[in-house]
Amino acid sequence: MFRPRHFPPHIWRRSYSRRSPMASRNLGLRCNSTEVVFLRDVHRSEQARNHDDKGRQGDNMKGQVAKDEKSSHPIAKDLYRIEHRDRYRDEHTRQQQIRNEGTKGNEEILGENEEKILDRNTLDRKNHEKKSCQGAERQGFENAAETEVTESMAAETGAETGAETGAETETQTEAESTAASEFPRFELDPEALALALSLTFAPTLWETATAARPPAEGSMVEFRANGVLCLGAVVAAPTKMFDERANKLRVATVNETVVDVDMGDVTFVAHQVVRLAKIDANAHSELNIQSTQGPVQESGQASVPHKVHATQNPRESVGNGCKYRPVFPLVRSFAALADTFRARAASALRAHYAAVAAPHAATCTSLAVAAAAVEPDPRSLPSYFHQGALLWAVHCAMRADAARWTVASPPSSNIVWRRCSNTLPPAPIYLANSVATMDAVAALLAASPADCDALDSFLSDLEARPHDAAASFNLWEGRRHRAALTALRHAVVCPHPRLMDRLSKLRVLRKNSATCSSLQPRHVYDLLRRIGVYNSSTDIVLSAGLAGLPREQALAAAKDSDIAPGPVVRSGSSAPPDLFSHLRSATISEVYAVEGTPFAFSLAKISPRRYKLSIHVSDVAAHVEPASALFERWTQTSANYFRVGGGPSPLGAVADNLSLSGRPGERPASRFFRVGDASSTNVSSESTCLTISLDYHTERTDPLADLSSFVNISFDRVGDVRVLSLAELEDRLRPEEHSLAFRLFTRAHTSTSTADKFVANFVNNILERYRTTRNRRCAALADQSMLEKDITFDANTNETEDQKLVDGAVISANGVLTDRDRGNCTKDTPKGVHVRSLATPRASRFVRELKILAGSMAGTFCLRESIPVFAEGQELMSTPSDEVYISHNNRLLPNFEANSYYQTILARDAAGNVSPAAYFAGNNYLAPPRLHTNADTVHVPLGLNSGYVDVDASSSIAAYVNQLQLLAFIHASTVAKTPLLTRVAIFSELRARGYPLHGPHISEVLATHLQSMEDARLGAQYISELRSTFWKLRYVEQTHESYQCIITRAGPVSNGRKLWHAFCEQLALEITVESDHNLAVGSVVTTNDLVHVNAVNGECIVKSADSHKF
Repeated sequence: MFRPRHFPPHIWRRSYSRRSPMASRNLGLRCNSTEVVFLRDVHRSEQARNHDDKGRQGDNMKGQVAKDEKSSHPIAKDLYRIEHRDRYRDEHTRQQQIRNEGTKGNEEILGENEEKILDRNTLDRKNHEKKSCQGAERQGFENAAETEVTESMAAETGAETGAETGAETETQTEAESTAASEFPRFELDPEALALALSLTFAPTLWETATAARPPAEGSMVEFRANGVLCLGAVVAAPTKMFDERANKLRVATVNETVVDVDMGDVTFVAHQVVRLAKIDANAHSELNIQSTQGPVQESGQASVPHKVHATQNPRESVGNGCKYRPVFPLVRSFAALADTFRARAASALRAHYAAVAAPHAATCTSLAVAAAAVEPDPRSLPSYFHQGALLWAVHCAMRADAARWTVASPPSSNIVWRRCSNTLPPAPIYLANSVATMDAVAALLAASPADCDALDSFLSDLEARPHDAAASFNLWEGRRHRAALTALRHAVVCPHPRLMDRLSKLRVLRKNSATCSSLQPRHVYDLLRRIGVYNSSTDIVLSAGLAGLPREQALAAAKDSDIAPGPVVRSGSSAPPDLFSHLRSATISEVYAVEGTPFAFSLAKISPRRYKLSIHVSDVAAHVEPASALFERWTQTSANYFRVGGGPSPLGAVADNLSLSGRPGERPASRFFRVGDASSTNVSSESTCLTISLDYHTERTDPLADLSSFVNISFDRVGDVRVLSLAELEDRLRPEEHSLAFRLFTRAHTSTSTADKFVANFVNNILERYRTTRNRRCAALADQSMLEKDITFDANTNETEDQKLVDGAVISANGVLTDRDRGNCTKDTPKGVHVRSLATPRASRFVRELKILAGSMAGTFCLRESIPVFAEGQELMSTPSDEVYISHNNRLLPNFEANSYYQTILARDAAGNVSPAAYFAGNNYLAPPRLHTNADTVHVPLGLNSGYVDVDASSSIAAYVNQLQLLAFIHASTVAKTPLLTRVAIFSELRARGYPLHGPHISEVLATHLQSMEDARLGAQYISELRSTFWKLRYVEQTHESYQCIITRAGPVSNGRKLWHAFCEQLALEITVESDHNLAVGSVVTTNDLVHVNAVNGECIVKSADSHKF
């Protein structure tokens, strides 16, 4: 929502909740509206102020530290001197004694209340089992959130609970006890803590503390070794980038061992919390440190989260243990300090989940946002050491909560997934499960043995009966097991250990996983196939509820249209009126729109050597009001912020009505038809659009070197839009290949006019020339046919309106298999999945280059006019010096070794593309792409000097804000010469609708929402990658081909065989290659044998063809 800056938050909330929408808009007439704030942020700001007041009442040590230390990490000098160590030690000892005395008293009270609650819950559980046959529905999310209490809250309140409340309280108690057992239980040593405080820094902002940086010496890292997690401190950073022998982290673990850790195995980083360079081993040798040769203590063995045990890594080193002896107590102190934040983080994260969760879709958040919910003011903490411990406590608390959160690892390496360096730790994805999923998983975890037996019997009965019996999930007889079905679908994609452990107790699953040591997602998937819920065409990601809820009466989803429309789509079904008709000074004709894309283009000839190229995109910001219910629904949850892959727009029918590239024939040229008339693909009715124009001079030596003086943006009308499909555009861009001898006997192509072909090829020449200009700016552009693949399915032409057709299987509207597919339901081999190269390579390249040119021109215009926007940039990062072997297809140059980003792009082919090996090697020098609040940034891999500004408002809320900023700037510039009274009389309605009338918002307003935009974009990219990986591996399951792969990073050693992560060119997917050869990043290998593939688990292992030679 857009609220006035000077409006008190409590008055705004009361006015908004008690007045009608029109009354809320009228409030904007009384004051200026200069910043964009979502409604939920108003509540957050008030809660943050209340939390700040409590945070200021800290102990004396915190107040003294906040008073004396005012520097920031990591540039600031050390503020915790060694001479203050005794003061901190005495103060900490005194507080520990007070805390222990209070804990003893609380434990006695807690024990008495636990016995009372246990007796009450036993009686309530018996009553609940008697009433379960009546099909009682479980309570909603609000009731569950209110009734879930911690052990300490139960001891204080001792509130009476009902039958369902008792079950939920038991679930919460079980979750708390599980989290408590998984958290570290080390004793906090005052001497070790004092040493850590003397080596750390002052606290900084959460965004700075969680910024993506290579782990340096003194960083606390959590990593995975042999399937278990471990905590340690980095004692030596990598010295190489590509050499496998020197690109590892040397880590001193909590178990007092020293191991080498691959950067891809790191799951959490607290950057440089201590400075190890100042440790004097001789001065601190008197510390009580366990010998590295002795056994690990039992308390340490059972204390680290998620079964963190002593590693058995073959690279484990204990001979150098004496060198790093002072580091071990620092790691234990870090783990013990994180344990003190456990209860605080758990309770705050439950409230944070209620603020960010969506009803039927997963939302992505970040560790910085979650930590701010636990501690709004990070500078109130005593030190940066405490800040890092709190971050790890929040990370572990989110991972331990199976119902609310999903902490996932990236699906591939950094250089493949995010196009950035592998020297950075992979950024974990923090997903808040949907409310429906949370309720279903919590109900399954809290189910009594009788409920589990009933579910087991019901699933066994479905497995034995015909597959159409699965429809009983929607009937009264199986309605009470619908939540269990939701949990099963969720476990296929997000297999949390607690959830899988509960499912493994079901006999129907245990009998099919007897050959495995633990239950796998594939076993759950096979069960859903056997009972008829899933079939060979089911999309497991869509069915899991990550991108929305399947339509009514559907048990699973096969494609995007099977997802029920969200609240944003239902809020508006028609195109809103145009409120900025005073800006439409021109009507542009002869516009060409590409079907399935948001962009259109036109070309106007001004003089024989001067042309005007215009790129058009629908102006959603001029129609969707910031104060409308549609915009409120859109911004209500971050799950709607970005389009997921190639899925539908979050705006639904509104985006379709405003789009310039509707399907051919859907909108005829006239409203009336006469006998003999044929439908036309031209759109004769006028549409509004945002136009980005380029003044192109052909006589200039390099007309695209500097765009700042030749770019203009306006809001216009377009008429006579000619919609071209990708195949038609490909036909217009295809050159004539007939030889001169046969040209006389070749019939002319009547479907393509000469004018259309001239415009398409002229614009394509401009795009190719701009591509060459960007290559001179050191852009790293690869062949898009290698990075993108078309995933197609066999379809039946007999599809009717009430049937869904995907992958050759027909599914009725309620999700039940028909007779045609019932016989093949239990087969594991999929039908009709194809992964092919792009069918229209020229047209796809044309659209991609058109989008880049539009983003570059928009960024240039915003930089010239100083308009704050969300601009994407990507820069080079400081990396260790190393050389990598570059192979390429340029016959004029031999293969060579490169030691910088600029050397990897030296050899290009005739089309200006770098080789796949050079492309991925160059990505290893890049920082992650980031959003900025202005266009004053660079995008190195795209060769842009002013950042990339997205203006397709139908795809993301960030692009909508960009359009809104441009609209506010152009409106203010247009009406600047209009008298004030005239402006107030004419444009007062725009203010009531939430539009800024005095220019764009300042960059500080956009910065408040920058982190949420980054999180939403990362979540949408992750969900899209999961879907793509699943269908590509389904294709591998049905075909066994030889693949050409480029090594991206080293993998683990399995059964004496070396595994490597590699990018497969035929699949555009990172897979695992087994090879005996000592490979490096950028090496090209050919595979000929498929070792293992599992599309559900996302696993694919192939064997290198030259393995037998070594």
